[in-house]
Amino acid sequence: MKWEVQWQAISHICRIDGTCGRNSLCTYTRDSGKRCSCLHGFKMVNDQDWSRGCEPEQLSVCNKDDDCDFMELPYTEFYGYDISFHLNTTLDACKKTCLQDNNCKGFNFALQVGTGLFFLFLEVLVA
Repeated sequence: MKWEVQWQAISHICRIDGTCGRNSLCTYTRDSGKRCSCLHGFKMVNDQDWSRGCEPEQLSVCNKDDDCDFMELPYTEFYGYDISFHLNTTLDACKKTCLQDNNCKGFNFALQVGTGLFFLFLEVLVA
C-alpha cells in the first residue's frame, strides 16, 4: 500500500519562510516532498533539527578592499533577511553596495516582471 496526498493547505512547503532555517535551501518535489540543504560553505547547526538552519563552516571577512566574489543561486529567495532595498540598479552596483555594507553577506538581484526594473535586496545571511 502506498500513501498518496489528496490535499494539503500549502502545496509548496518551501514557500513557508524559515522551513529549513537560516542560510539554507529548501527544494520541493511532489514525489519526495521537502529537502533541506545548507548553502555552500555552511554546515547544519543541529543535524536533528533543520529549523535551526546552517552556520558558516569558517568565519570569512570580505570588504571593499578585498577581491571578493558572489555565488549565483538562480531561482532562490531569502525571505525575511533584507537589510535594505534599491530600485532600478545593475548587478555591478549591487556587488559594490553589498561590499560597502559590513552587515551585508549577499544580495538578491531580480528583474521585477512587468516593469523592466531590477531590484536589489541586501541580505544578512549569517546570524
